Amino acid sequence: MAVLHMRDQDAVETASRGNTNTNTIGFTVALLCILVDVIGIQFTAPSLVPYCVSMGIGVDQIGPLYTARYGGQIISNILMPPLADKYGRKVVVMWSIGGSMIAYIIQGLAFRYEGSEFTLMFTGKLIAGLFGGTFPIILTYITDISMPDLKLLKTRITQAVATLMAAPVALQPLGGAIATFGLYLPLLVSAGIAFVGLILTQCFMVEVFKPEGDKEEGDALKKSDEKKEDDSKGPPRPSVWRDTPLLTLGASFFFVAFFIVGQQIQPPLLLERSSFGLEEDSETRTQERIALTSGLVAIPTSLVTAFVMTVGYLSLSKRGVRDETCVLVGGLVASITFFVVPMCKTVWQLCVINAVQGAGCGMFMGAVQAMPSKYLAICWPKDIASGRGVYNLMMTIGTMVAGIPLTMLFESNGIGASYYCTGAAMLVSTVFGVSFSKQIAAKLGGGADGSSTVPDTPSSRRALEKGAMEVEEFKTFLADKLIDTLEKRNYHLW
Repeated sequence: MAVLHMRDQDAVETASRGNTNTNTIGFTVALLCILVDVIGIQFTAPSLVPYCVSMGIGVDQIGPLYTARYGGQIISNILMPPLADKYGRKVVVMWSIGGSMIAYIIQGLAFRYEGSEFTLMFTGKLIAGLFGGTFPIILTYITDISMPDLKLLKTRITQAVATLMAAPVALQPLGGAIATFGLYLPLLVSAGIAFVGLILTQCFMVEVFKPEGDKEEGDALKKSDEKKEDDSKGPPRPSVWRDTPLLTLGASFFFVAFFIVGQQIQPPLLLERSSFGLEEDSETRTQERIALTSGLVAIPTSLVTAFVMTVGYLSLSKRGVRDETCVLVGGLVASITFFVVPMCKTVWQLCVINAVQGAGCGMFMGAVQAMPSKYLAICWPKDIASGRGVYNLMMTIGTMVAGIPLTMLFESNGIGASYYCTGAAMLVSTVFGVSFSKQIAAKLGGGADGSSTVPDTPSSRRALEKGAMEVEEFKTFLADKLIDTLEKRNYHLW
């Protein structure tokens, strides 16, 4: 009988907790952490541009604010995944939420310091970015508590991404409504919610991942690892940063970032058109009304996106529709809507186009977020957080860059040119997404669409040999655990 390494045993024992109460609570808290992570962006999105304009910050300066936000997140995405692999997921999530709370307070109080508004907003955005790399950590935590059930993992990853995409359904309209009482209030409310999230994470998020160097493993395990390394004659373990499929996915996420930033910057600027009828007797009142309307027009996009991701995409996936098809169709539909939006003259027209856009984005994002889960679990089992950090870092670089050309195009050529740029970026993202699907399908022997078992092909076996547990050893270990459990309850198989 094969004897598994103690660390592998711990990993399987952790993974086998899939149906316990602890697992369910952990997943629920993870979803709450996602909401806390995005609240500073989605909750404040309708009011941020009007808030800056009311303080005298020009549209051409709003782009650099997003550059600061996502520039800081580049550093966060580089540092946080390795820290999560070393110290545990919960600790890093708490760091992130605490830093975000401070950032929201700084931005919310910027209006009180005349002449320093831009400096304080820039500082607050930078701090928010430095502590804003939580989402890939949360996805890794969900992987920890869901493996080895790949179907459960795919469902939960899709639900997590749907939570991220659906957040604007409630957050943006609510933030826009609160902004009518003061454009700064959504930022201060975000700080309060982050504080609540910090408490909930501390009290209810259960760490199931055993960090590297855990003292409980003892010196014997460390010596065993050192001996294993000394005896190894093969080349050093490759880096996730040289993995071609992950870099291809990263390129797709880079261009998706134009959509993400555009959704925050473009609607308030579009609604300044006189055809929408939002002018009031003062600039402040006009900006408050624009903020409220920006939150309302986000509802169709977010609601349809969430529905398509959780119902439409998963239903199609269960019926055998390939992820590659979902990426292609969803990406094309979403990109076309960006070329149509500038033609809208009324709020209702904008809502209809946004609903169609949400359907395309839901299909696209559902597939492109679910695809790497199985690939990472098989090919990079010891670097899952770092692997997710690769393409999330590329997306962060994209969000850092996107704000500048989008605002510059608005200043020079109007809002239409800004939307056309976003549509073109979505088309490019679709091309890279399809390419990623083809690459992992070839590498995993056609099992890229999330089947519940590892395909028994030469490519998948080679992937398992790079660090994952051998399939037969895995089956033997689970069988032993089942027999032990039954015998302890006085059930005997023979």
